Amino acid sequence: MAADKWISEPSRKFVERTNVYRFMKRLGLSNVQDFLRFTRDGPETFWSETLKEILIESIHRGKLCSVWRWQTYSCLRGDTNG
Repeated sequence: MAADKWISEPSRKFVERTNVYRFMKRLGLSNVQDFLRFTRDGPETFWSETLKEILIESIHRGKLCSVWRWQTYSCLRGDTNG
């Protein structure tokens, strides 16, 4: 078996439904090699964009909320004395 072959490879339809694929497309990357290069060559940008992709901070009813995609992770009261 050649070193550049995978044991199994998902269908294109499956790949296009993944969060990583949507993330790559949002970043303007067209293939895995470009994505890996992006992660290596610009780690600060990669992590900044990753946080934007998975974490949304918003104010909801006077509370600062961190939302992970569609599920509220935590809310902090906005009326602290600190």
